[in-house]
Order: sequence, then C-alpha cells, then structure tokens
Amino acid sequence: MSNNPKPTKRSSEPSTSRVARRKRLNSSEVEEFLRDSDEDVYAGSDVDDLDYIADEGDASSESAGDEEEEENVEAVPEQRFDASSDQTPSSPPTDLQQPSRTASTTRWTTNSSSMRDISFTKTNELLVPPPDSPRGYVDLFLTDDYLQKIVDSSNRNADNIRNSTQFRRSRITNWKPLTIEELRIFIGLLYHTGTAKMNRLVDYWKSHRLYKSVFSDYMSRNRFQLILRCLHFVEEGDDPARMNKCKMIINTFNETMDRIYYPGRNLSLDESMVLFRGRLIFRQYIKGKRHKYGIKLYILSEPNGTIIRVHVFASTMDETSGPGHTEKIVEKLLQNNLDSGHAVFMDNFYNSYSLATKLLDRNTYCTGTLNKKRKDNPSEVISKKLKKGENISRYRNGVHIGKWKDKRELNYISSQFADQMQEITNKCGIVVLKPLAVLQYNQNMSGVDLQDQMLSYYPCERKTLRWYVKIFIHGIMMSMTNARQLYNKFSGKPSLSLYDFREKVIESFLPERQIEPQVSQASQQSKNHRLTKIEKSKERFFSTGRKATVTARKDCRNYYSNKKRVNTTMECKQCPNTPPFCIDCFFDLHKFAGFSNK
Repeated sequence: MSNNPKPTKRSSEPSTSRVARRKRLNSSEVEEFLRDSDEDVYAGSDVDDLDYIADEGDASSESAGDEEEEENVEAVPEQRFDASSDQTPSSPPTDLQQPSRTASTTRWTTNSSSMRDISFTKTNELLVPPPDSPRGYVDLFLTDDYLQKIVDSSNRNADNIRNSTQFRRSRITNWKPLTIEELRIFIGLLYHTGTAKMNRLVDYWKSHRLYKSVFSDYMSRNRFQLILRCLHFVEEGDDPARMNKCKMIINTFNETMDRIYYPGRNLSLDESMVLFRGRLIFRQYIKGKRHKYGIKLYILSEPNGTIIRVHVFASTMDETSGPGHTEKIVEKLLQNNLDSGHAVFMDNFYNSYSLATKLLDRNTYCTGTLNKKRKDNPSEVISKKLKKGENISRYRNGVHIGKWKDKRELNYISSQFADQMQEITNKCGIVVLKPLAVLQYNQNMSGVDLQDQMLSYYPCERKTLRWYVKIFIHGIMMSMTNARQLYNKFSGKPSLSLYDFREKVIESFLPERQIEPQVSQASQQSKNHRLTKIEKSKERFFSTGRKATVTARKDCRNYYSNKKRVNTTMECKQCPNTPPFCIDCFFDLHKFAGFSNK
C-alpha cells in the first residue's frame, strides 16, 4: 500500500481570474469582464491597449514580454531572488524597481572610465624661515606665548591648591611663582628622563655614586615635583570642564602645524593611544596598539611620521560621536586639506563607499582596506570566492572596490587607483602580482605607527600623573619628533638621528653651569673655611594665624652620611657644593687643616 497522499480534488468551477489568465477572450468578453471587475486599475482603460490578453495579440505579446524582460536584465546587473520573497525570477519588475534611465551611475560596472584624474594644487613646504639649529625647530612649537599661557595657568592652579590645603607642612606652602625660564628647564629635564632612564622619578636626585646625575644641578627634587603637580592648561575665563583641560595643548599643536608647514600629497589617518590606566570616563581600549588602554587620539600624518593634526576623542562627550562618527572624524582632521588633490590612506574602520564619494566631491582621493559589511558594497565582489593571486574589481561614480587574495582575501577601496596589477618580489624572492591600490596603501599607511615607534624609544611619561599632564608630555614629545623631521627636510644640513637631535635640544635647554675646578689638598688648606648661616628662608604659619620667616634647616652632611639626622642652620660655602654642617662636625672635619670659625 502506497503511503503517498491522495491528490486534492480541484474545484470544477475555476475562479474568474484564473479563466482570464488561461482562456483566450475576444474583445466583447474583455469588455464584459472589465465592467464586472471591482479593480479601479482597469477603469478607463482602452480595450485596444490590452493586446496581451486578446486573441489577435497573443503571439506578439509573448515576444514583447520577452524583449522587455531582456531589457530589464541588462539594466539591473545581477538581481538575486530570495525564496521567501513574493517576487519570482520570471515576473517583470515593478515601476519602483525599474532603474532610472538617467541614473546609470547607480550600477556597479567593470568599466573604469569613471575614475577621475585630480592634480595636487599645493606645495609641500615650510611656511616660515628655516631656523639654524635643532633648538630653533623645537621653539617653533614651544613658543614664548604658549609657555606664558602654561605659566599663568599653573600659577593660578598652585594658588588654588595652596589655599585649599589643610596641612601646614605641605610642600605646596613653599610654592614660588613659575617663570618661562624655569619652565624651559623643567621641559629640558623631562626630555632628559627619556634619554637617561631610571625606574623611579626620585632616583634622578639621588646622591649615591651609582645614581649621580645633573638633575640636582638645575632643580631640586621638591621643586620639580611641585611643578609637575601644579601644571595646568586652562586659560583664564574658560569653563573648567574636563576636555578644556587639554584643549590648549591640542589646539596649539594643530595651529602651529597649520602655521609653519604644509604637507605633501599623501596623508594617512589612524588612531593612537596615550597610556593611562586610571579612572577616566573616556578611557579606551584598542587591542592592536602599543598602549592598549588609554586616551584615544585620532591623528592625520604623513607617511614619514610627521603629525599634521590631532584630535582627542572624548567618547560620548565628543562632538564627533553618534551616527556617522568616522565620517565626522575624517572631515574634522582634513578640514584644512580638502579641495587640494590630497590622497588619504585609511583602514577599514573609516572607509566606505559613501565617504569615498564625499571626499571625491572635495577633490580628495581615498584608498584603503574595506569592511565587507559596509553599505553599498557590490555584492558580486564581496561574495566572490577567489583563488590565490586572483583579483575582482567593480566601479561606480569614480570609486573602485575590489577583492584580492594572497594568503587570505582582502577587500579594498580606492578612488585613485584602478585595477592595475604590479609585480613585486616578496621576502621569499618570488615575483608576485599585487593590486596597485594595495601596494600604495602598504607604503603610505604606516605614518602614525612610525610616530608611535619613535615615541617609544625615549618615553617621558610617568605613572600617577594626571591625565591632562600626560597629554601635555605626549604633546611635547610629538613636537620633538616633528621638529626633527622638519630639520632633516629643510635645514640643508646632514640628517640627525632622533637620539642626536634630542641630545642637542636637551643640551640647549639645560645650559652648562659653572663648576668650581678641583684643587689640591694644599690649595684647599690655604682657604679660610668658616661656617655661615644658610641664606635660604621660608615662611611658617602658626595655628594662631601668625606668620614668621625662619631660616631653612638642612641635614648635617657628616651625620647624613652616617645615616643619622641632625638639623642645622649653618653651611660651609668654601667646601664644594656648600655642604651643611653642625658646629661639632665642622671642626671635626676641618681641625686637621687648622681651620677656624673666626
């Protein structure tokens, strides 16, 4: 017995619409059918126009229908039909699906004739007279006006901290106003911490023979830490909002680059990180960066690592956040470089067909990798399975989207390069073909990564710093590397490595101090050593509100070397480095030479 179900018996009286489709009707029957129909679409129609159901027009309507379908197949390049869709492959498209006769650029084609040729209309040049020395190039960034703003803001911040402190013996009570000259020395010492690396900041002031350095010759440890604590970058009258604490730093850097330098044609856009593991509402995480946690910077740079423009990303508080975030970032960083014929290289975080067309309208090329899930990608490229070495390309409105496979498939986009293939020799010595767009992307995209690499050689950052101070230190480090790039390019002198360039700049920030020459013991005995009061004084505040000026006390050098502590107000100015001594130790150390305190 068969398990096949019995076929359902069809009704012997088919519906009127089915008869209309199957039975050949004459003109009178068609008229009668239209009068009985409730469909408004046929009201007012002319019977002569309905040849596709009339007896005499049946054969011709079939061929006309085939021709119309063939026309639609040519107009719509590759229509895909889903099984769940009401539309079938044999059904003709409706009016909404018909492509516009004038909108031929809405289709992806294999013709590259829509690619545009845009000329670079600017000149890569230094916009100011070239300085004579490495220090002069750094001073283009660290101008007197900029440093004066930092000095004024830091002094205001120090006064606020001192007025709010509750501890009489806090170091902030000894604050003295900061000056531009002292700030330059402070910056020079900061630079030097990247050259002479020590694990802890206080190690630079150790008097032990293993840690002897020049830091104590220029600034005391307490003063250095006080300046580091009081550094501030909010101009007077500005809202003390979170992002305003670094606005002066970033704006000054961007304005300086706009004022002194115009970049070459090729630019790259990528993100970088300033290391920060503290609590901050806009702290970011980027897996592939040297510093995975920190403050995200969007950077426009040249392929050689010269930074052109920087934007600090403040997460949801940022002006570029929300829908279209990546396009807003690109527009903000390129605001002064559009309509000039630049070629921008970006990765798949930014690139899309929409962005490429917008940049092309502003005479700016765009090349880079492409996320396969982006809107408007050509489906025949994204879904195509390639063999190793194969490439597929499609064009639309001057934008080229392609896929190339080497070890793995790579989707790319370019409005500058078509599907030209170029021979290269890989590291195994094998000659292979690679798309020109991919080759140019690899050559020009590494500007930000190169800058991060150079900054990692001589880091000046320290732990436990406030986030905006880290932005400042990162800013002066970027200024150093940019100054070195400009020096090597425009000075006309032999190129300097980053180490040699830093050394010359640090030497100019920390001028040589006069050091007393070492004399023999006989010459020392001829001096008349005597104890004098320490000239340094400080103000003390008593609980009654009374203020008094007292002589500063120091630890006796003799007791200190024996790991004991005795305070004294006396020192010997005739001894090297003016050591402090109590009276007993002074005579014990000088009595054999016959010195007195007369």
